[in-house]
Amino acid sequence: MCNGHYLIERIGPDGRYLYVNDAWCVRHGYSREEALALRIWDVDKSTAEDEWHAKWTRRKELGLAGESVWHRTKDGEVFPAQVEVLHMNVEGQDCDFFLLRDITEHEAPRSRPRFTRHVGNDTQDAVLCIDRNSRVVFVSDAVSSQLGYSREELLTFDIYDICPETPRPWEIHWRRLAGIGSLTYATFGRRKDGTEFPVEVSVNYIEHNHEGYILVFPHTVMESEQAEREHRQLVNELRDGVFVIDSTGRFIMVNECVVQALGYPEHELLSMKVHDIDIHLSAEEIRELILRNQRGETLLFETAHKTRDGSVLPVEIKSSTIFYRGEPATLAVARGLRERKQAEQDLRDEILRRRILINGSSDGIVVLDPQGRVREVNRQFAHMLGYSTEEVMGLRIWDWDVTYGKEELLTLLDALDDKGDRCKSLFRTKDGSTIEVETSANAPVIGGEKHVFLICRDVTQRNRMERAIIEEKERLSLLNTVAVTMSHCLTASDVLRTGIRLACKTTGHDGAIIRAISPEGRSRTMASAGLTQRERAQLAKLMPRAEMLKRFTKGQASIRFGESEIAQGRSSSEPIFANALLVPLVGRGETLGALCLATRKKRPSTVKQDVGLAEAIAAMIGAALKNAFLYDHSRFLAQRDPVTGLLNSREIGICLEKELARNERSGGCLSLIVMDLDNFKQFNDTYGHAYGDRVLKDVSAALTRSIRQVDTLGRYGGDEFVVLLPDTDASGALAVSQRIRMNLRELGYGPDNGAIPVFVSFGVATYPLDGLRPSELLAVADANLYRSKHRGGNCITTSAEGHSNWEQTEGGFTVLEGLVTAVDGKDRYTRKHSDDVSELVVAIAHELGLSLETQRSLRIAALLHDVGKIAVPDHILRKPGRLTDEEFAIVKQHVHMGEIIIKEIPDLAEVIEAIRTHHERWDGRGYPQGLKGENIPLTGRILAVADTYSAMTSDRPYRKALTRQQARAELERVSGTQLDPQIVRVLLTILDHASVSPTHKPTELTPVACPRSSRANMP
Repeated sequence: MCNGHYLIERIGPDGRYLYVNDAWCVRHGYSREEALALRIWDVDKSTAEDEWHAKWTRRKELGLAGESVWHRTKDGEVFPAQVEVLHMNVEGQDCDFFLLRDITEHEAPRSRPRFTRHVGNDTQDAVLCIDRNSRVVFVSDAVSSQLGYSREELLTFDIYDICPETPRPWEIHWRRLAGIGSLTYATFGRRKDGTEFPVEVSVNYIEHNHEGYILVFPHTVMESEQAEREHRQLVNELRDGVFVIDSTGRFIMVNECVVQALGYPEHELLSMKVHDIDIHLSAEEIRELILRNQRGETLLFETAHKTRDGSVLPVEIKSSTIFYRGEPATLAVARGLRERKQAEQDLRDEILRRRILINGSSDGIVVLDPQGRVREVNRQFAHMLGYSTEEVMGLRIWDWDVTYGKEELLTLLDALDDKGDRCKSLFRTKDGSTIEVETSANAPVIGGEKHVFLICRDVTQRNRMERAIIEEKERLSLLNTVAVTMSHCLTASDVLRTGIRLACKTTGHDGAIIRAISPEGRSRTMASAGLTQRERAQLAKLMPRAEMLKRFTKGQASIRFGESEIAQGRSSSEPIFANALLVPLVGRGETLGALCLATRKKRPSTVKQDVGLAEAIAAMIGAALKNAFLYDHSRFLAQRDPVTGLLNSREIGICLEKELARNERSGGCLSLIVMDLDNFKQFNDTYGHAYGDRVLKDVSAALTRSIRQVDTLGRYGGDEFVVLLPDTDASGALAVSQRIRMNLRELGYGPDNGAIPVFVSFGVATYPLDGLRPSELLAVADANLYRSKHRGGNCITTSAEGHSNWEQTEGGFTVLEGLVTAVDGKDRYTRKHSDDVSELVVAIAHELGLSLETQRSLRIAALLHDVGKIAVPDHILRKPGRLTDEEFAIVKQHVHMGEIIIKEIPDLAEVIEAIRTHHERWDGRGYPQGLKGENIPLTGRILAVADTYSAMTSDRPYRKALTRQQARAELERVSGTQLDPQIVRVLLTILDHASVSPTHKPTELTPVACPRSSRANMP
């Protein structure tokens, strides 16, 4: 240890260390906290425990005469040190410090050292003690003699009175000394007579009674010619350039290395200044560096010097202040020159690469010696353990590796070689926690010495994540099972029943209940699992009511209940649950209810009982429940007429089938009433559809009030209604019709709120008298409604009342039947084709929601659309090849001929319109009028699409029928040119659902045989 860097210690009467400085800690290998827990005999081999008290009592008498003691470091190393006892009286208090100087590099003591004297006021060494305010609080006689002051005078001074060049301000200089512990620098002392003399001072920071002080050891600089010659000879032998400059920067000494490198003679250099050869630094910058040296700084910097031949020589300068021939000067050591500069650059590059490799690594790297002591460590390793790099440097491997004991670790280190090994370890961090580490170790021999390299990676988080992933995978597998199962549940009851069963099974709870809010807003317990009736009642007490459920949103945490909370308000006979968990059911952001899970016995928390798992399952149940509510609502809307809220025609048909099947099993009866508002079309045209919808709602309400709860009411068309009357015969149906008629008589509609009364026509059919199938009953009821209309409306017609009216209409239908028969006799293809087209047009009209009258007109038009072919010659109709233009012109006349044939039959105006326009084209290139787009009547466009498809799928004299796939493709091709694209899409949809499969069936042109398409599809 160099001069001035004392190992300073203060010891109490019991041998315990009261103070040590940083230099003492570094040399002994202890932290300050560890050192203050030691006693003198733990460190000083020269002192036994039973000797210390006597030595401490006689410390003032003993002192030290330059002899040495042996001290033991933390790792067992023993080193010699010279010790002095400094006894001071600081601010009226006695304090003793032991000053040790490491003399390992000198000859070791050969005998046990002993105390001989103490350093006090009468010591021959110069010692001052300065407090934080720069005041002199202690001075030895040697200082008093050297300066010419009495001790009492000196104790009134501060440091600047006797050492004026001390750095200012003192507070900053003091803090700097407190931080680094010790420092040596050159300055000047001032005697009482005013003369100044050069001194070299060694300063050390100490503490006493929690106050800091600076010990100053001034040494007078003594010079002689012999010392200078010896010094000069030593300097010239150095391989580095050494030169000394004065305060102006002038060379006052250079060694041989400088002379040879710069190429100047020595005497020429001694006449130059540094800035004459320095190509980077100006004279002002050099003066600034000299001043910094004089303030005690040792500088290290790079520059370049110009040689005599003009070449540039890069150098690295290390400078500090010395006393040369009694004057302060700057000593500079120039290293490197060009070769050294390159070598140092290579070394820096290598160090940088190594530093980047070590500190740039994301892994912790530590280098150990074979005894497990840390030699080098990177920041990542220290950070991994929670230490600073300096703290790690004092550790051994067993201080952090708790996987094995000390002996096992040493054995493993000894067995390591350069082939390396991998292992998993547990490391203890500074705060006492443990981390999981993967270690890669190898032990190469470098410079004849074995080094152990450990590359360590903290895998605690990764392992924790892997375990979490495994747990999450198990959790997701459970949730996937729940999700798949729940996806098959459509109704709310299925969702609740399945969801609560899976919730208990998946989370490991004994039982559960669900309280849900119904779509109507009521809260009730809708499902339970694994519970007795009493247990269910007990858990129900924990469930919030509807108002609370609505506030029990997903943002709120789930609620846990302990045994005491569950037991509140129970009777002694009721069972006790150990705990319960209340989780909200939320679907699409809406609170739908709550799930309560309970266990009867206490058990440790597991993955299955994780709140997150329960909340995830509850979220699935909530989403499925919301979908079920939406599904039920969608089904409800699909079954209802949007205006009146009554059942639509499809649902009426389904209900009719069910009722007929029931009556077929039970042998009961059933009546059907079809009602139509008289002249309602004219009312809509006059007052508008919005007011018409209001009237329909009022009529619906009146109808509902007129029937029983077991009866089924529906809207069957624009202004048509149907009532199904289970267990009701014809007379009962007539009575219901009369009651409805009376109730509707009280209604009125019009702008003046009731100016126009409501009149309704009724058609009644009864099972089994009027038919056994839905289509038969609907046809009879429809025919009776038709008779009521022909009788002037506002009347009721049953099958028993319809015979006279039947006779009146029979003739018209007989004529039509004769026309169809005539066409069949002329061309068998035409009859089958007409039957197929009639099936298709009714299906299309029903899909478009057209009225019964329009559907009836389309069916008749389909049967008669080719009746004009009666006038076409047989050789043209049956020609096997393509027709000539003249022949085709004759065929085109069948449209006009058909119109002439049937125009005399009454009530067929809509039928004639459809027949007249069914050969018009969407693009306007059809015949006979060349109409285009929506200018073509809708009935004509529907008949054209059905006619085209039937023609393509039927055998003709000149070609075979197309397949359904070919016909579909052709329809799509001519859609938008020949045919209405919307009607084509409707037909393709019907074909996709296979709801119509045209086949040849005999056709009866009676009211019973002209049903709607929906009725024709019924069995």
